[in-house]
Amino acid sequence: MKIHESAENYLETILMIKNKKGSVRSIDIANELDFSKPSVSVAMKNLRENGFIDVDSNGYITLLDKGQENEKKESRGFSRTRRSGIYHHRTVGRR
Repeated sequence: MKIHESAENYLETILMIKNKKGSVRSIDIANELDFSKPSVSVAMKNLRENGFIDVDSNGYITLLDKGQENEKKESRGFSRTRRSGIYHHRTVGRR
């Protein structure tokens, strides 16, 4: 299944934060990308409903098999330009 670039960026950010901190919550993603909490919440709902992530009762986010597989496929061909695009959004600010 092909997903939108924004969803791919969220999946990559989840993986990056997980590798760095060990756990991920929506607030971590909002802080990392400098996006508003409501924007991240909507994105997480969409990823959850499409089977890419699970969010437990404490708000911790886990990549499901579908999300991990998508991220692995994307990271193989992941360009430095797209990767820097995430951080471009961070410096521009979305709040």
